[in-house]
Formats: sequence, C-alpha cells, structure tokens
Amino acid sequence: MGRFVAVVLVLTLLFESIVTWVRLLRARQNQQTWPDWSEEPRALWNNFLELLVLGLALMLLSLHLAPLFDKLASEDLVPQTAAPTLTVWKLAAHLLTSGGLTAVLMTMLISSGAPPGFGFKPQSLARQIRDGVTGYLLALLPTATLMLLTASVRNSENQNSLLTLLSSSEDFPTVALICLAAVVVAPLYEELLFRVILQGWLSANFRPLVAIPTTAVLFAAIHGVIDGVALIPLALILGYVFHRCHSYVSVIVIHGLFNATMLTLAILTRS
Repeated sequence: MGRFVAVVLVLTLLFESIVTWVRLLRARQNQQTWPDWSEEPRALWNNFLELLVLGLALMLLSLHLAPLFDKLASEDLVPQTAAPTLTVWKLAAHLLTSGGLTAVLMTMLISSGAPPGFGFKPQSLARQIRDGVTGYLLALLPTATLMLLTASVRNSENQNSLLTLLSSSEDFPTVALICLAAVVVAPLYEELLFRVILQGWLSANFRPLVAIPTTAVLFAAIHGVIDGVALIPLALILGYVFHRCHSYVSVIVIHGLFNATMLTLAILTRS
C-alpha cells in the first residue's frame, strides 16, 4: 500500500511540476518574469561584522567539503566501504550544533543593522511562501530526472545517512528527529550559509552568472558526488529565487518542501 501511495504522490508532483513549467514559459513569452524583482537594497558585505560572518561561513564550508577532498585525493568518488554509521545521539548533537550556528550567524547579521539586506524581511510573508512553493515545483522535474539517471550507482553504501538511519528505525522519536533535521534545521542552516551569506557576498562582488552557479556547485558538493549531481537543478533554482526575491523564507520553503518529499517517499517505500 505504501509503495502505491508513493507512486501516486510522485506522479502527482511531477504533473504539477510540468504544469508549473508550462505556465512559467507561457508567462515568459508574454514578457512576464518570475519571480518579481525585490527592490530592497542588498548587503554590501563591507563592514567588520559582515566580514566576520563571511569568514566563519567559509570555515564551516571548508569543514563540509573536507570529506569530498579526501575522496578526490584517493580517487574514490564512489565509496566501496560504508560510511560511519549515523546514530540517534550523533544526529541530536548535529541538530544542536547546526541550530546553534544558525542562531549565532543570524544574530550577528541582524546586529549589523540591515536585516532586509540579507533577505530577512517580515513583509509579504504569504508572497514569499508562494514563491517558495513555485520554486519547489519547478525543481522537482529536473531533479527527479537526474535522480533517475543516477539510480544505477545508488546503493546502501552511498545512501544519505539520514535515509539510512530512517530505514533502520521504526520508533516515533527517531523518525521525528530525522524529520526535524531534514525539514527544518537543514534548510535553515544550509540556506543561511549558502544563499544568504555565500551567494550574498558573491553577488556583491560578481555577476549573477558567477554567483549563482558557484554557490550551487558548492551546495551540491557537500551532499556527495552522486547526490550532488542530482541536486544541481534544485541548487540553481534556489540561487535564482534568492537572487530575484532576496527572501530567506522563500528558499527555506523550497528546501524544506523538497526534503519533506524525499523523506515521505522514503517512509512510504521502506520495507
């Protein structure tokens, strides 16, 4: 029954994604661009506090990329041995660390005196959420296509650690913790790190055609080689939406909905 529901869900979402793409292309033919350009001034990333946040973010990014560099050095892009097992206690520690870092970095940025310059804006929340839902639907079709094309090299040894823990856990507290990590904490942390800070700084110094793909590639890289390839379309759409909307909320919605979809399908199809 679960697999049948999963198939229906996938087909429904892909249909909605196709419809959204068709609407977007038709609107573009009528000289209508989506999403609307945000007129709020962007952060310049030129004062001490902003540069300190940028330095901390780059340090965190280097830590996230370290495992990939190890694989490149060993020329073993597809691991043949299982990665260290993720336990509930390790996940809880990761949640506390990521949540704490998010709070600290966000507080430092807000303390700089110009929250809208970083995409933190309480106005038009409904519109920001709506743009996020549209971006999520646009990301589904190309991302699902790449996931299908890379399916042959996916196995239990290179599976996402959260999905591995989910497949071996039946108790509600563990599943709830996994959902909290994937749907709430990861979008908050990763979108702050990549879109708000990294892409924000790159956009202040380079053209969007440099800032958006660079951030997208780095975002994909921290998710591993196999998952990273499939996540490139999602990463590019996240970057484009943030560039146009300049909304932290919108990219959190896209990221959170995508992760929620992957978790839901994993729960429905697990043995």
